[in-house]
Amino acid sequence: MVKKWFCWIVFGMACISGAQAQSWQDILGNAGVKDALNALTDGKLSSTDIAGEWTYAAPAVEFASDDLLARAGGVLAAGKVEEKLAPLYARIGIREGAFSYTFREDGTFVGTLGKRNFEGTYAYDPEAKALRLEYKGLAALKKEPFEVKASLSGGNLQLLFKADRILALIRALSSLSSDGTLSALRTVAGQYDGMMLGFELMPAAGK
Repeated sequence: MVKKWFCWIVFGMACISGAQAQSWQDILGNAGVKDALNALTDGKLSSTDIAGEWTYAAPAVEFASDDLLARAGGVLAAGKVEEKLAPLYARIGIREGAFSYTFREDGTFVGTLGKRNFEGTYAYDPEAKALRLEYKGLAALKKEPFEVKASLSGGNLQLLFKADRILALIRALSSLSSDGTLSALRTVAGQYDGMMLGFELMPAAGK
C-alpha cells in the first residue's frame, strides 16, 4: 500500500514538473522526485547506480539501530556529530574538490585525496546495501576488505563505515593526519557504540 502511494506521488510530481521539464531526464533529476524514488526503493542501489565519479559533499553519520538513535537523542545528535566531523575531515584534506571516488563499470575504482591517488576493486550487494572495497597498494589496508553500507540520499551516494574501519582508512590514506586529528576523530567515533561514520558524495558534473 505504501509503495502504491509513493508511485502516485512520483507520478504527480512528474506531471507537475512536466510543464517546465523538457525531457524525462529533467523530471527524474528533480530533487523532490529523487527523494520519492529513494524512499520507494528504500535507498537501494545497483552497480549501475554506483558507476561514475562522485565527489565529497559532507560527512555522513548513521546510528546502527533505532534504539541507539533514540538513546542518543534522535537525528539532532547525528547532526551534531556531523558538525564535529566536518572540520576534522577538512584538516586531513577531505573537503569539496579534494576528495573523490570513481567507480568503473569493470569493478575497479580509483580515489583521490588531494594529490594522492588510491585504487582497488569493489563489489556491491543490493539486498544488503553492502559495498565491498578492497584497496590495492596500501599495505595497511590489505589485511581485510572494507564492508561499507552504501545507499542513495537525495541523489547523493552515502558511504558509511564502522568507526574503527574509517579511522584505519583515514590513517592509511592521509599523510597529513596528525596524531591530534586522529585522536579527535577517535573521540568523536567513540561517542556512541554502534555509530557509523562516513561520507556523502555528490555526482560529479556530467554524471
